[in-house]
Amino acid sequence: MGLKLPGRAPNWASLRVLSMAYLRLTDDEMGLVFVGSPALESLELRCCGGVARIKVLSRRMRELVIDGWKHWSPGDPRLEVSAPHLQTLRLRGSFPRMSLTVAEASSVAEAELNFSMTIGVGDRFDNYKWPRNLARGILQKLCNATEFVVGCWFLQVLSLLENGDLPPLLPNCKSLILNTRCQSLECHGILNMIESSPQVEKLVIKMIQPFRKQLEFDRDCKALAISTHSTHRYSGPLKRKNKLKCLDQHLRRVDIVQFDPRDRRSSSFLGLVEFILEEARVLDKMLINTCKVKDDGSNSVKTPNPRRLLEVSRSIRRHRRASENARVVLLTRKKRIILF
Repeated sequence: MGLKLPGRAPNWASLRVLSMAYLRLTDDEMGLVFVGSPALESLELRCCGGVARIKVLSRRMRELVIDGWKHWSPGDPRLEVSAPHLQTLRLRGSFPRMSLTVAEASSVAEAELNFSMTIGVGDRFDNYKWPRNLARGILQKLCNATEFVVGCWFLQVLSLLENGDLPPLLPNCKSLILNTRCQSLECHGILNMIESSPQVEKLVIKMIQPFRKQLEFDRDCKALAISTHSTHRYSGPLKRKNKLKCLDQHLRRVDIVQFDPRDRRSSSFLGLVEFILEEARVLDKMLINTCKVKDDGSNSVKTPNPRRLLEVSRSIRRHRRASENARVVLLTRKKRIILF
């Protein structure tokens, strides 16, 4: 469905929030929307498409949300976002394989990269150069942001970047929220994200339950690990060639949300906890919020299995701590267990 404008800007002078869904837009129509909405502060595009460039020059515009993208025309789609005065940029949902670039976003303070993108057959034979360059390019343009939310697909792409050789892509980031299924591959992506964010003080790891649809990138990354004889990199203990500045000097708070001790991913999760505890020298508190997750992915009112909680507690207690002041707290619905 297209947006029909009579060749001139709409008269939306008082409009502050606008959400458009399932529309096929042109660059000219997008420009007319901005011209006709001088007071616009927040724009959401949900499953729209057609536009090749979103250029936001208004100083009033504070937030841009792109939630999924549709492609109706032949050829590879492309989208460039240029918004020098924008404060919040959110990229969510499913995108086709496309050129997605952020041309100007120097004022963005809060960024969300919680989207997935289709991987082309040719990418498997090019060492995944395209998604790696896409991820690196977006992060470089968002280098002034202080808060980030990152999803599974982006973490998987970041896991393909060589550890120890990452520049500080996010030198100003203070807060990281990572939505992950905590599979081994994504744990390496988490460490790469931390390595790229040397100033992070607060880290939130939100466990996304595996009942959700499998990412297309899952099997591709496993194939990559096997084809490059680097399976041990994804299945062995977490380690780094160099010390991570964030863990060595700045990280003070870690929150882990929606952890189900029954989950088969517990070993990957505990490996990540162990690494952080052994490397975070100024850590003050790690809060692990446990829950029992039902088959449909929702949280149960029941407390997680006490036996599994005890096993997890004992495992964490065995870990060496780099920070003597670090408190590790395990939360359930009924009690608060202080491990250290």
